[in-house]
Amino acid sequence: MLILCQPHQFKLAVNGSHLLDYRHRVQDLSTVNQLEIMGDLELMDVKLW
Repeated sequence: MLILCQPHQFKLAVNGSHLLDYRHRVQDLSTVNQLEIMGDLELMDVKLW
């Protein structure tokens, strides 16, 4: 899963394929410091850049 943070939306891709765009109202993306996932997930790696 890849989450691309853009000024007005998050773009989500799973297994290399675009899944959805989520429009947000976050003014300053640097204030985002948590991600909540509901359901089963096998987390293998986390990268921030």
